[in-house]
Amino acid sequence: MDVDNSGLIISDSILPDIFTVKYCQDLGRDAIVLYLWLNMTDPGKGYSQDEMRAYRLMPEPDCDRAAAELVSHGLLTRRDDRFFLEDIKALEVEEYVRAAKARGTGTDGLELSSDEEQRNTLATSISKTFYSGKMNYTFYRLIDKCLYEYKFDSRACYRLFEEGYKARKQLSFYEMEKLASDWYNRGYVTIDKLDEFIGMNEQIEKITKLVGKLMRKRLNGMDLERVEKWVRDYRVSEDIVNYAFRVNEYRDKITLKVVEDTIRKWFDAGAFTLEKAEKFEEEEHKENSRNSSRRKSRGKASWKTGGEAGIGLQSEDASASEDKKEKQSEASKEGAVPSDVLGMFGGEDEDD
Repeated sequence: MDVDNSGLIISDSILPDIFTVKYCQDLGRDAIVLYLWLNMTDPGKGYSQDEMRAYRLMPEPDCDRAAAELVSHGLLTRRDDRFFLEDIKALEVEEYVRAAKARGTGTDGLELSSDEEQRNTLATSISKTFYSGKMNYTFYRLIDKCLYEYKFDSRACYRLFEEGYKARKQLSFYEMEKLASDWYNRGYVTIDKLDEFIGMNEQIEKITKLVGKLMRKRLNGMDLERVEKWVRDYRVSEDIVNYAFRVNEYRDKITLKVVEDTIRKWFDAGAFTLEKAEKFEEEEHKENSRNSSRRKSRGKASWKTGGEAGIGLQSEDASASEDKKEKQSEASKEGAVPSDVLGMFGGEDEDD
């Protein structure tokens, strides 16, 4: 695609204000630049990837990432091999109508306020606490979406903004809406379920930091999944994890699989606390010692001394006599002449 930049540019681009209010602060620099340029040059028939690259606004890999970011935020849509600008004003109206229906109110007019005292009180409290009283209207809309479409109770809705504030996401509509959607999909719409979920996430964060410290490394994706499993499936405490590492210190190398096997063994035995785990290890050590003693006893040689077997000691003369008898017996079996018979003729030899 050829781009002619030789002319004088004095035209205007109509950019919806909703882009500035709702989307802009959540986009990276390259995504904003690409979006502005696409709005200025929109031919109405979309763009191919090569056509967007041809503007040379940034290196090609950065251009591809910027396009993907615009797609993820709903500003571009991809059909086949072409990208099209979304009508974000139409999307805003559709979202408002859907929210109004969820609230059970009419759709006449586009006022964003509600007559419900509880909703107004909640929105005012959120605005003062987390936005210094100057909350963007898109977050009022998010409150309505949580209350009327997602069916959050008011305390769960407030907790959404509280958690967003702790994570420094409260200024990003994209991040806050994603968090609300995640809670809704998981079924955490009441304060009781939400407290359990948040408490578990806090425990996962604590255990992750502890394991990283004990392993002396930054945990990777598989490690993080394993730690999360410990918390969700085995309800581990920091004391249990510390002890699981300690009982495996005799190994040349401690792996998270080894630690998990230890934790699972305790869990299956009902040893959920440090005291019970220590008691379990103590009993297992005693049992292993008993089994080891039995194995040694079975493998020990079974022998007795002559005295224990009832055999008396013989004198040296008796032993010699026995040896002599044995030799004579052997010689007799072989047909040899006994030595004492040969001795009878010894004198004749000497006279000769």
